Amino acid sequence: MLKNFHNKFLNLIKFNRMSSHLSRVPPNILVLTDDQNEFKKIKLFIQEILGKNSYTIYNLTSTDLHKSSLWIPSCRLLVSSEQFNLSEEALDKKIKSFRGYLSDGGKILSLPSLNDNLERDQKTFQQATLFYHKDKYLFESKYENDSSLDKEKWQNNLVQGDELFYAYLSKENKGTHFISKVFIESNSHESQLFLNDLFIYLFNEYFQLKQIVDSNNFNLKENYIIFSKNKLLQSVSVISKYLDGTMNKEAKISLETTKAENFDHKIYFDNLKTKSMGTIIMYSDLVESTMNSISNLVSSLESIVVLARQQTQGQGNNKNEWLSPIGCCMFTLYLNLNTNNFSTSRICLLQFAAGLSCVKAIKSIANCEDFNVGIKWPNDVYYDSKIKIGGVLVKSSIMGNQIGLKIGIGFNLDNQHPTKCLNSILREKNLPECSQEIFLANFLNFFESYVFLLSEPNFNSWLKFSTEFQENWIHQNKKVRVNFWNEDAEIVGINEFGYLKVRKSDNTEHVLQPDGNRFDLMQNLIILR
Repeated sequence: MLKNFHNKFLNLIKFNRMSSHLSRVPPNILVLTDDQNEFKKIKLFIQEILGKNSYTIYNLTSTDLHKSSLWIPSCRLLVSSEQFNLSEEALDKKIKSFRGYLSDGGKILSLPSLNDNLERDQKTFQQATLFYHKDKYLFESKYENDSSLDKEKWQNNLVQGDELFYAYLSKENKGTHFISKVFIESNSHESQLFLNDLFIYLFNEYFQLKQIVDSNNFNLKENYIIFSKNKLLQSVSVISKYLDGTMNKEAKISLETTKAENFDHKIYFDNLKTKSMGTIIMYSDLVESTMNSISNLVSSLESIVVLARQQTQGQGNNKNEWLSPIGCCMFTLYLNLNTNNFSTSRICLLQFAAGLSCVKAIKSIANCEDFNVGIKWPNDVYYDSKIKIGGVLVKSSIMGNQIGLKIGIGFNLDNQHPTKCLNSILREKNLPECSQEIFLANFLNFFESYVFLLSEPNFNSWLKFSTEFQENWIHQNKKVRVNFWNEDAEIVGINEFGYLKVRKSDNTEHVLQPDGNRFDLMQNLIILR
């Protein structure tokens, strides 16, 4: 009876509100709870509904809720776990934050807390049992007396009763606070399927959050194919011996296969113009993370590239997740440098060189010289200064005179969700699309040249690099607000360590570290991490 539920449901639901707010924020869903176990349960439920590569899901605590300038610009949906033991002061602060988000066109979904020992009533729909809490949430008494909000029922022919689902809608904008009295846990497999389908429609059609079906191959082991540009000098079998003991125990290297279905090594090598970087590449359809494929590159190898079609545990900066849908270009360059040839003081500049190489890789495509793409300090790539299409993650270690580097790149090349990708923008502009083989080769061509440039121990090499970097970032001479100074400043460049240089109104120049500060593009604001 439940098999055709979803199709029927799409025809019966009548309640739908859209928001322009959704089109301009990153694919982040925030879960408001102070309980880590509850956060994990809600996150797992959302991933079950939308897929693991649809949206990044972060925990928002009640303390951080009040720091609205930090989370509102990057929140696609706020999911709030509702408790009934808040003090009046805590409730007032919570309502103030909710109203601020709604006034910005935000979307909120309130759910009954899983950890508050709430009384559970039940209703049966098509042989599926839903558990719900009948009492109104604490903030609703204030909402009902608020003339700027309209209350609207969610009417449908399958889940009867307005006490289960309804919404408060802002009259002034498209902000919506959706109320669900239903617990996201059920007591049977059939009931959970019914509940999941119910929320699939809620997320897809009401909140305009798109579902991405995950790969069914997450149980496959990492299976790599190695390609070498010069097999006479570096055969596949020799390379595999170099890697023995440095890879995940379950990972396998195929010595027989010379062709990958989803990667054309001939096109890649035809476009690769480097002396050594990228001449050895490992490809796998599926990995946990390309950053973890090799523990440490042996000193016998100068470099190796690991490329994957899909990752199950993509990594971003500051322990953030990096979504890894198929079509996203995801790779890590494992690189060995020697302190005799490369100054350790310039290692920090390699993340900037990687971001610049991404930008130059795009601009080197035919007719894309003036493509509106640039670097957001310190290590993101943006289109039109608004849409993030790429990111850089660099990890380094020094042992003796050897510098070991892992340079990870995640680039939205040809994935349709959850945000815009490079090829969709190129198609809109009637420009030629870019394959992962050409993007990767172009990136390595530029990155090797920047490594060579920065290895020159003189000021002119730094000056040449910084000039090119500042020609391709989105901040030059921009006025920004520095929140910890509470005043405006002008961005004038970066210094030889990659710190952001700003000029205050008294003409004094100051530097800001990338590890200690964050650039909020939505508000043109520099804030402490």
